[in-house]
Amino acid sequence: MKNSRLQFKNPKLLKLNYELNNDFKNEGYINLDVKSKTSIKKGDNIAIALLELNVFDKNSTGDIPFYIDISMGGQFFWDGNFPPLILPLMDFTENECNIDKLE
Repeated sequence: MKNSRLQFKNPKLLKLNYELNNDFKNEGYINLDVKSKTSIKKGDNIAIALLELNVFDKNSTGDIPFYIDISMGGQFFWDGNFPPLILPLMDFTENECNIDKLE
């Protein structure tokens, strides 16, 4: 197997907060509220990327099934002849969510 000129190293889960709302009553379609933020620090042959993902807001007054906050980070390396390419980790803002009642 040939080594890639672009390498991803030391991925880390930096933060994970999850809370289930036991009082949630499923009454049909739920609008998924997802916010994400990407921060990148770039050097000559290295970039450190941080992704923060929030699904629903813990302080929301609405009826939500759960909330989750996640932060992940990692390092990207490449050789000097390889131009940097910032890869989007994932975009959930247009994600469709269907929830049906379990019978």
